[in-house]
Amino acid sequence: MVLEPLSSISLAGNVIQFIDFCSKLLAEGWELYRSSSGATGLNLELEKAAETLGQFYDRINSCFESRIGARGGQPSADKGTKSEDALRVTAISCRGVADNLLRILQDLRVKGPTKKWQSFRQPLRGIQKKEKIEAMSKQLSKYREELSLHLITILK
Repeated sequence: MVLEPLSSISLAGNVIQFIDFCSKLLAEGWELYRSSSGATGLNLELEKAAETLGQFYDRINSCFESRIGARGGQPSADKGTKSEDALRVTAISCRGVADNLLRILQDLRVKGPTKKWQSFRQPLRGIQKKEKIEAMSKQLSKYREELSLHLITILK
């Protein structure tokens, strides 16, 4: 059977795409299999960033609680209150996104005695959740910038 030139080019392109996809999948599976943590390097970096932002929320929250406790439970009436409230609201939102991202990343870790099988199955699950992970990562970056601006405002 003779194919038209454009059809044959299209078919070759699809074959190349398929081979590229499979090779990336196998490479990620091999990385997971060899990993002692059961996660890829990128996922470990994202986990660390999410944990750091979650800890930042904890520090902000404890700081506000200690300040309220020092005033006998009465909020202050100083100029920084609006900025502090904005910082706290942003930190709460950031903590929620960070916790959701951590749950997804923990779900993508390879666990248990069936490590070989899971190492090659988890990359497929990762592809399905890739867009969600990227969206949450971008959202965390925006929150980090917002938190920095609020802190600068408070420190002025």
